[in-house]
Amino acid sequence: MRWFQAQGGSQLLKDAAANPDDEFFQTRLKDAPQQEHDLYYDAFWELHSERHGGMAHMPIPVSQIEAFAAKPVLRLSEREQWAFKHIIRQLDGTFLTIEAERSKASGKGRGRAGK
Repeated sequence: MRWFQAQGGSQLLKDAAANPDDEFFQTRLKDAPQQEHDLYYDAFWELHSERHGGMAHMPIPVSQIEAFAAKPVLRLSEREQWAFKHIIRQLDGTFLTIEAERSKASGKGRGRAGK
């Protein structure tokens, strides 16, 4: 996830999709670390849209994670649903840390208005 965010996040995928013959984008995607658990990674990005709005990113609501894990199409046992929730919350925590670091770094050097 850190690699993905460092490369520009979803903008990288949009640019690569818009320019499928561009070697620059294809090389960056080819060099991406492999995701062993695509279910979790894909689910995380789908659940990402369930965050409450605001100036700062908030955690994905647990109720949304639980509802996603309970989808019949996933056929997850109760134990697997618990593990799913745990993994998504870990991914979310990492995402929120990265975003906080990015926000803090982008705010450095900026003076406050009125000072």
